[in-house]
Amino acid sequence: MGNKLDLNEIDFLSYLVEDEETDIVVLYLESLADGRKLMDIARGTKKPIIVQKVNIYHSASQIARFHTAPLVTDDRVVDAALRQAGMIRAHDYRQVVNLVKIFSIPPMRGNNLVIISRTGGVAVAAADFAAEEGFHLYPLPESFLSRVKEAFRAKVITPTNPLDVGDLFDFNFYTQITEEVLKEEGVDGVLFQHAAAPGLETEESIKLGQAFDRLAAKYQKPIALCFLSDEQSIAFVKKSLNYPMFTEPGEALPALATSRDTYRKQREKGPERSFPSFPLPQQVSDIIQGACSADRPLFLDEALRLVEAIGIRVAPYFVVEEVKEALLKAEELGYPVVLKLNLPCSIHKTELGAVIPHIRGEEELKRGFAELKGIKREDIAPRGILVQKEVSEGVEMIIGGKRDKDFGPVLMLGLGGIYTEVLQDISLRISPLSEGDAQEMIRELKGYPILAGKRSTSSRDIPFLKEALLRLSSLMFSLPQLEEIEINPLFLLAEGEGGMAADARLRIEEG
Repeated sequence: MGNKLDLNEIDFLSYLVEDEETDIVVLYLESLADGRKLMDIARGTKKPIIVQKVNIYHSASQIARFHTAPLVTDDRVVDAALRQAGMIRAHDYRQVVNLVKIFSIPPMRGNNLVIISRTGGVAVAAADFAAEEGFHLYPLPESFLSRVKEAFRAKVITPTNPLDVGDLFDFNFYTQITEEVLKEEGVDGVLFQHAAAPGLETEESIKLGQAFDRLAAKYQKPIALCFLSDEQSIAFVKKSLNYPMFTEPGEALPALATSRDTYRKQREKGPERSFPSFPLPQQVSDIIQGACSADRPLFLDEALRLVEAIGIRVAPYFVVEEVKEALLKAEELGYPVVLKLNLPCSIHKTELGAVIPHIRGEEELKRGFAELKGIKREDIAPRGILVQKEVSEGVEMIIGGKRDKDFGPVLMLGLGGIYTEVLQDISLRISPLSEGDAQEMIRELKGYPILAGKRSTSSRDIPFLKEALLRLSSLMFSLPQLEEIEINPLFLLAEGEGGMAADARLRIEEG
């Protein structure tokens, strides 16, 4: 494509997905012409699209005022977008080659794998790789294993899966047992580790590869052939075969896993996805218009009102000016409460000392109020102090969004509080979200078992979290001037009790 002056990846991809002679598409990209268009094209085809995206560290670093900004990096967004659209990300040329190899043979339709190896040590290593990729070593029938053992010369190897055939030097028998394995209804694919004596088994190796080509096509199951020999023999066999070969199980098994995962995703594709949308409340427009007209940022209380306006519950609060009013409102809310200086919502209040939590009585409130009143800023004056009911239960989450230069609005979900940047347990999607997208975001989190109620913990209100993501997605998609938004923490309560936002930050496009 060169410098893309005439044609870019969108033009080429649009042609190649329609071209009847193209089965697999590989894109090497240093930049993106139109990220959203790329996703739309990829969603409309069943052809594997492998993308090697480089130039991933070009963004200039800057001090981020939002947790969302440093977490939602350019490369993470690319990763999420490609996965969301069903494309396959390759991180180097070797991975590209291995993926092309695996997509040129029948797909791996499930987890049940059989490993056959001419060397026992490699068979054990292959089994480890298989476990890492989530494969299940299929238990072969005793009748089959007995026939294999009868063919062994020394009778000292007990056949199992992985199947060590190092005692045999019969290439026709390798073909026979591989076919017997493929006939098993429960077997989804085979990894065959072939180690050939340098210069002595070249012709037999070629015939074996040709046989595997026929068997894979006949049973529509993949045979990942790993070939180990001297360089000259490997080069000659590769040139003579029209069947892909891998160097080692460590390359073949990740490729097989990608084949399996891609096949599953294609099977799971239902009818055309729908994107739930929620009407933009007039109150949201009024809040933003008020700040823009005054040429000022949104304050904390305005950000919380906006979040509440889009249908996400906010922990009750009042904005006060005097300590007497704060005491009355705290009594109305019920202790414990939190005091927050009502500053522009983009400011990190905790770092400034502008948040005082766990206030349990009048004396603590008076001291806290005086402390906040003593904070002075030359750039902008606070607009009172928030007295907010402290949320003492629930799992802290963060949901947010930012506008990416290539893909537009991007949504983020993760564990909230101070652990957001420490654990970096987040998931990303390009907006708008479908219900399936929102559900996948939640399930992708490493902390999902906590939300689902595993390990003796009570389950949390996941439907509330899912709806909150959909509402935030709708807001980002329908409000182009919204550059960033973050709700952190969002307390996810017990199942059926919903959730509650305690803080929010927004950034509106200047001008």
